[in-house]
Amino acid sequence: MALHTLCFLSLLLVFSTSAESITNHDRFIQLEVLVKDLLKMVEEEREINVLQNIKMATLENILVEHEEKYKKELFENAELKKRVFDLEIKISSMDTKDTEIQKGYTQSKELLNYPIKSPDNFKNNALNVTRGISASSVQSQSSLVFRGILKKIAVSNEPRLDHVRSSGKRLLTGTPSTPPPVGVAFSAYVKKHETHLTQDHTILYDGIVTNIGGHYNPHTGAFTVPSHGVYVFTWNLYCDRNGFIFSEIAVNSRQIGSMYTSCEGSANIRTTTGIVVAEVNKDDVVLVRTHPTHGYSGNLYSDIDWRSTFNGWLLF
Repeated sequence: MALHTLCFLSLLLVFSTSAESITNHDRFIQLEVLVKDLLKMVEEEREINVLQNIKMATLENILVEHEEKYKKELFENAELKKRVFDLEIKISSMDTKDTEIQKGYTQSKELLNYPIKSPDNFKNNALNVTRGISASSVQSQSSLVFRGILKKIAVSNEPRLDHVRSSGKRLLTGTPSTPPPVGVAFSAYVKKHETHLTQDHTILYDGIVTNIGGHYNPHTGAFTVPSHGVYVFTWNLYCDRNGFIFSEIAVNSRQIGSMYTSCEGSANIRTTTGIVVAEVNKDDVVLVRTHPTHGYSGNLYSDIDWRSTFNGWLLF
């Protein structure tokens, strides 16, 4: 607008000059000079606009590069956490195996050195089944059977001697004995999508598949440890397309494992699974929650064909 106004005023000034003071030739020369100056100003403005456009494009490229760098750092951080977690599991597994080997060796040694004596009930049961066989013969056969069972148990590192005796009794009497199932285990899943996630949000696995002992609460999403021991806990999450979720498993609000579930760049939902082997105490509370400081994007998915689950059981 300023350029147009200047042009108009310049033309008005040239044509308003009296014919006596300037000739037509001089007026044409003035117009030519004026047009050149105007063209020069237009060209300068164009150059300024080009420079501004270049600066804008450069700033946009820098912004895109920073965004890509930030996403890459998030991904690398998640990968690093996963590697550390895997190493911790391997170390814990090696320690557990070493303890089991040492325990098995000690138990095998004790069983092999156990003094074999034929109980009176072996003799009585054998007499009930095989009449006409002498008491000394039954006692000798019972002792041989019992010793053979002990050797098999020693090889397989079976620690309980009462199992050996009950096995020997079954061989002699033919009466099976099946103990009732005991233990601690649970498996739960999210019934429907969660669309209102927040930071430090307890994920509610409200669908029950297994709950032996009844120690998992589907209304709070928490598992209360019934007794001290080593437990295995696993959890998995399905995230929305182009979304991501940082989650962690906690014992009494203390993080013992974490996981990064990402669907960025995917046209469909994805899932990841975390697993932790932990020694916990009686009345400890174990639950899965979103990370208290990291962000999230999208929804948590769960359906009959892709369930987000939380599982746990007593190992020993």
